Amino acid sequence: MDEAVLVQRCVKGDRAAWEEFTSRYHRLIEYVVVNTLKSHRGKCDQSDIDDISEDVYVTLLNHDRQMLRRYDPKYSLTNWISMIARARTIDHYRKRKSLHLVSPSSGGTPDEEDTGFISVMAVGKEESPDSVPQKAEVRDLVNKVLQELPHRDRVILKLFFFEGKKYREIATILGMTVSMVASNVYRAKMKFMKKIQVSQSQ
Repeated sequence: MDEAVLVQRCVKGDRAAWEEFTSRYHRLIEYVVVNTLKSHRGKCDQSDIDDISEDVYVTLLNHDRQMLRRYDPKYSLTNWISMIARARTIDHYRKRKSLHLVSPSSGGTPDEEDTGFISVMAVGKEESPDSVPQKAEVRDLVNKVLQELPHRDRVILKLFFFEGKKYREIATILGMTVSMVASNVYRAKMKFMKKIQVSQSQ
């Protein structure tokens, strides 16, 4: 499939196209991550490689696939992906070097789009009987909305957020690829927040 066509199909949410995209470029992303880490640190750990590779997928999908939409077919898709992978690796290295806290689930700090999701889920995750009534109401709402989601979305959110599992662990549990998990976590979070917003407006 032509590169430009592949990207456009991914932008439209074509799952088969996204699978082809990640299958085609997964090794490239890992290669760039490894080489960039080695050039900056002289070494690289598999956990860092996994985290940064996952972060590249999330970067491409965030904000309604905004990064994918920016791709200009005049340029090589391979070079463009390599540039993104290198940038995310350098960001990861700088955060580690400056001892910034990094999210254990995503491999990076939460972006603006995740802030609402994380704040809502953090309250929903609380189990203290001393919580104020407002928090209890939010927990009830979180549980209600989770039950309204499709089974796979519900399972993925629970594994990702409540159990703090990495994408690779979820992929093993559910028999999915890492890229599929990244895509499904993103979609599940969007569905969850839309339902939360609808419920709060009623």
